[in-house]
Amino acid sequence: MGCFNVTCNLSGLPIYREDEVLAVVCLPNQRPRSDVSICYSTDLKVPAFLPLYGKYDSYGCVEKVQKDLPATLFGQLLNNRLKQGQLQYADTDYSGTECDAEQWLGLISNASFVVSHSGVVWKGEKFSGKRLSVAFVLREAYEKYAKIAYPDNKFKEIADNWLSWYLKVHQIVSKWEKENNHRKFLSRSLLQEWGTQATRPNQDLYPGLDLPDMEGEEYENVSSFQQFLKYDRCCDKSLFNETYFNFIKHNIEHGDLKDTQDERWISIRDGIINFMILSYMMDVLHRVWLPTVTASQDRNFRLESSIQSVNASIARSRLKNWINEGGE
Repeated sequence: MGCFNVTCNLSGLPIYREDEVLAVVCLPNQRPRSDVSICYSTDLKVPAFLPLYGKYDSYGCVEKVQKDLPATLFGQLLNNRLKQGQLQYADTDYSGTECDAEQWLGLISNASFVVSHSGVVWKGEKFSGKRLSVAFVLREAYEKYAKIAYPDNKFKEIADNWLSWYLKVHQIVSKWEKENNHRKFLSRSLLQEWGTQATRPNQDLYPGLDLPDMEGEEYENVSSFQQFLKYDRCCDKSLFNETYFNFIKHNIEHGDLKDTQDERWISIRDGIINFMILSYMMDVLHRVWLPTVTASQDRNFRLESSIQSVNASIARSRLKNWINEGGE
């Protein structure tokens, strides 16, 4: 098969060689709602990891993958699962050398075009027999849509406020546990995962300890942020927790992550926020996560662009009518 374009999961626009993309590795939904109608973006496929940034290579893969922390953690998790015998490639145990993020994307993406059950397949656990696939999003489309959806994006500031509070509580609790030779409850009581009621620590676990709480606008902002990060439906929560949150928690508990300026925190913070905005827009636009979808050939570019222009014109007309009819 020669070179070909693919389709952006978010915009429906074609993606060409050298276009900057977000590559989203997905797993089949363990509990598909229906094979008749679709309600959510994750009814068929569910993102398993944070998006990886790179350029489309015109052969169904991504090259020049950005070497950030989420990409490193993605590669590490798959390498570990491979060593543990929980991944299988091309119907046989893949015993090659460890792969980085770009190499793993190549293994997963290339297999999408093999007419068989080959590919990178999970073994054991709840994903047994499930095959990984890659969905593509045009980076330009995502970034421009995000500015419309969240023109005053304050999530980074709010996330940093949350981490500052968490670090403060962790320091107080760790000191108390050490002084009282007490079993460590922190990892499961204060914050098991993103989106729990972290702003209300369980005082009963620490009798006589005055834990800092959040009040007023700060509490409301952080609570809203936690609701925003409730990714029960928009991704596979267990893999997100294992890959990203556990890394942050481990570094906090071992005293390696001490403030909001830590590059590791910033990298994962920004990755999570960008992913949640992307997931929100997928639902708003009624898109569905799908494995790599081929697009029209270059010769159809003019026709496809004209059709997209018609869609924009129809949308503007319908919005005008909606406003005239009293829409808000």
